[in-house]
Amino acid sequence: MTEAMKLKVLGCSGGIGGAQPRTTSFLLDDDILIDCGTGVGDLTLDELARIDHVFLTHAHLDHIAALPLMIDSVGELRQAPVQVHATPETIRILHSHIFNWLVWPDFSAIPDHHQPFMRFQPIHVGERRNCATSSSRPPSPRSSTGSRWPRGTCARACRARSSTRSAVRPRSTSAT
Repeated sequence: MTEAMKLKVLGCSGGIGGAQPRTTSFLLDDDILIDCGTGVGDLTLDELARIDHVFLTHAHLDHIAALPLMIDSVGELRQAPVQVHATPETIRILHSHIFNWLVWPDFSAIPDHHQPFMRFQPIHVGERRNCATSSSRPPSPRSSTGSRWPRGTCARACRARSSTRSAVRPRSTSAT
């Protein structure tokens, strides 16, 4: 007998504010997220840590707004990287404009390239993906001593990256 999928609408609005508006995000079972809008913020930390796959339909802010915060919150709690499935163009946009060390740390490179907090998986229109559900396996948190980056580490990572860059390229002191 096939088990029924559970779909929870976390948000399906184009904006925020008011009683219920949250931007686009859908939770499939407890481990697959379709888009990552502001509705994701209503999930508990434990619920966020169970998400293994995020499928992004496109790079508009109402579909990706919570992704950087989610990865920052759960990266240390997970044994394996969160798999972010998106078109190559969406991945390029996210690398160029979000996970670029200027706006947010590149969680596909920390704590290191071999075991990052997030891994991009290019997907093409019409391609199918088979995602094993986490309900059949026990959670396996990262070792508390195995990583250099504790939960909520964005500010620390950005400061470390900024100090490295400023040592190589001095900042301009002229007023703009």
